[in-house]
Order: sequence, then C-alpha cells, then structure tokens
Amino acid sequence: MNILQLSPQFPFPPDDGGRISIANLTREFARSGSDISLFTLGKSPDAKSLALAKPFAQTIHCPHSTKNSLWRIAVSAVFPVPLYIWKHTGVDVTQSLQRLLRQKKFDIIHADHSAMMPAALYAQSIRKIPIGLRLHNVEWLIWKRYADRLTNPLKRAYIERQAKLVQRAEAGFYPKADICFAISETNLHEAKELAPSANIVLASVGIQPDEWQPDETTQRNYSEAVIATTYNWIHNVEGVNWFVEKVLPLIHRSVPNAELRLLGKNPPAHFREWKGVIVEGRVDAVQPYLNKAGVYIAPLFVGGGIRIKIIEAMAMALPVVATSVAADGIPAGEEQGLFRADTPEDFAKITAELMANPARARSAGASARKYVLERFTWSASANIMLNEYEKIIAK
Repeated sequence: MNILQLSPQFPFPPDDGGRISIANLTREFARSGSDISLFTLGKSPDAKSLALAKPFAQTIHCPHSTKNSLWRIAVSAVFPVPLYIWKHTGVDVTQSLQRLLRQKKFDIIHADHSAMMPAALYAQSIRKIPIGLRLHNVEWLIWKRYADRLTNPLKRAYIERQAKLVQRAEAGFYPKADICFAISETNLHEAKELAPSANIVLASVGIQPDEWQPDETTQRNYSEAVIATTYNWIHNVEGVNWFVEKVLPLIHRSVPNAELRLLGKNPPAHFREWKGVIVEGRVDAVQPYLNKAGVYIAPLFVGGGIRIKIIEAMAMALPVVATSVAADGIPAGEEQGLFRADTPEDFAKITAELMANPARARSAGASARKYVLERFTWSASANIMLNEYEKIIAK
C-alpha cells in the first residue's frame, strides 16, 4: 500500500506527545510493508532527524511556518477564519503537493490532525485518493476548555470565537474523510456528536513494548515525583505551576523530602528557581528517569485525546496521579494504577500516600504496566487503520 502521510510537523525525534503518535504510526505502517511518503510542514528538520525517519519513509518537507504570528491572529480576529486550520494552509503547501502527486501514485491519504484536512482535500481533488483522518484530538473542545479558564474578557472572547470556528470546520471535515480514527472512546463519542454522518472508528494510542521495560535492578526513590512533557505548550506550564505552588507544599507536610523532577524541552527559566524541583530539561531518553522515580504526575486542566506520556509512565510500572482532564480517554482507575484528583488537597493526599507507602506504589505500578501492555500498543492501532484502508481501497 502506498500511503501519503500528511503531518503538521516533522515527527522525528518523537520527543513530545504529538510527534510520538505520528512517528510511531509511520514506523508501524512501514513495518507492515507499506510504502510511506511523509509530507510535513514547519521548521526544516536537521540531518539527525532525517536519519531517524529514513528507515521508515521518504520525507517531503514543505518549510511552511505554522506559527501564531500577530498578523495571523489579527486576521482571524476580524474574519471568520479558524487560526488553527488556516495557519496550516498556503500556496507553498499546495504547490509542494502538486509536485509530489505528479511524481508518485498513492492508494490512501493519511492526514494526522484535522489541521491537515485542507491539504488532504486538495490532494484528493487532484488524484481522487481516499482520505483517512487521524483525530489526535477533537480540537475545538481544547479551544473551548482553554476559553473557559480565561479571565481576561478580550482574550476569552477571541478564544471562544476561535473554538466555534474550529468546531464548524471539524464538523465539515469529518464526513468528507472516507474514515476517521478516534484515539479514545471519549473522543469517538465527541466526534460522532459533532458529525453524526461521519465514518469513525476507534484506534487508540500505544507504546512499543520492547522500548518501555522497567529495570527491576534499579532502586526507585519513592519520594520523587516525575513529569515528562514539552513546555512549548502553555497549558503544560500552567499545570506544573499549579502543582509546585499549590500541591507540593501540602505534600511536604507529610513527606518533607518529596521532590519533583521535570523532564522535557524548553522549561521556563522560573522552574529553576523553585526549591525541591529538579529541572532536567530535554533528555535523550526518559526511561531511566521514569525507572528511578516513585510516582508520575500529570497536572493538566486544558487538553483532549489521550496523554501518551501517561501511558508510557504506566508501562514503566509507575503509578500515575492525574487531573481528570489529563486522564481523559484512559478507561482505567486506581485498580489499574491511575489515580484522579482535581483539587490541590486531593492531589497532594494521593501523591503523599504513594510516596510514603512504597509497597502500595509498587503494586499500583505493576497493575499499571499490566493494563497498558494488554490494551495499548502501536502495532494494534496501526493494524486497525491498515485493515480499514484495505477495505476502502478494495471498494
């Protein structure tokens, strides 16, 4: 099968949630024997990143900026233009696709994120190729949740308007795809409610089991909480701020030596000013750090889809304490090592109890790993998509 995969960013190295999802699907599609042409936007990848992608795909990069420039924000504030969709379109994008479609024939277009649907529809208009749309999130709901937390009336009005524009765009996009793939039961229901006529199938996120194996010979520090994310997204920063300022002081009352280790690229400077917080920044591999910690935290109040970092932490036999938004889409509870808490008091209570009781933390972590291995693998997710694509092509 020849697949044209459209991505809003170059996904290698897979060092944040979005890249992890896209890169692993590229890998699994290629491992199935499919021929992948990976078409990406944004900053041009360096040689090392290109080398990581080379075993799995032919890469075609369009250096189209997707930044939220002041000009784009101003235009989207005046005209009925959804910034999230519009910033991924342009003459340079269509011209790059034209050249590619003249050179090669494809059986299916696989679009990652609804932002890539305009590009997919353009490609389809030229070659009549079926489209599969991967819903990494129901994007308009993220904008709505963001607006709900804002107190500045002007900013809130702008974000609310953008949420409605994205909602309208996604309601039109979903039925135009031959098939859509939701990453959770929650997202599937949200997408169906938005576009009842759309063909939507569940194909969840996952892990590569051989890459996520805890080392039982390493001793864990059960007083250490860890989080691995990227701090380019403001909502991740806000979640860390909330935990350090409102939750960590409560934990220190019963676990005085409790620490937080922060993994991920582009941490703000003020993170390094906190006591009891270790800022590692970007690391080559998070597994050694997850292997040494006692509990994983996911303090997030705006988001959607599934937090892949939670799945990875659970695979490393870590119990996870998460807000309801962060844990959304993962049908697991305390018996599976996933603890939900939305107030500082509840979050601190659960985290401190796990830190103070290593036996309970170990048991919860073991349950978490067992649960993930049974339900979340990239090979299973990719197989669902490829089977659906085979059906569509055979029609």
